[in-house]
Amino acid sequence: MGTKSVLLCVALALAGCAVSEEERFQDQAQRDIRASLKDPKSAEFRNLSVNPGLSGVRVVCGEVNSRNSFGGYTGFRPFVYWPGELAISQGDGDRFVNEAILGICTGDETLLKRQPAIAQLLAKAKK
Repeated sequence: MGTKSVLLCVALALAGCAVSEEERFQDQAQRDIRASLKDPKSAEFRNLSVNPGLSGVRVVCGEVNSRNSFGGYTGFRPFVYWPGELAISQGDGDRFVNEAILGICTGDETLLKRQPAIAQLLAKAKK
């Protein structure tokens, strides 16, 4: 096998291992979310997706389950993440956060009118 063939094989092998920008963004979100939890090693994620969010700010949406201070799992809770900001629902009674997560992850522009604090966060994220 010639030198060019070897280089071609190495290049193709490395190309197959390339991580997409979306995967890197999800990995960053998982690291930052783990760092915010009481038991980071117990974190389980599901339904991860990268979405355009509102006002052109890309967000990672999904659900996280982890152990609480008592050692029990909290159950999967929705979250929205973008660099520098994270919102994790604390349960059904957390209406403001649940509404914000849903609105941001689905791109519901009416949320900005109902929740001006979220609009301010998104404006800060675009800078």
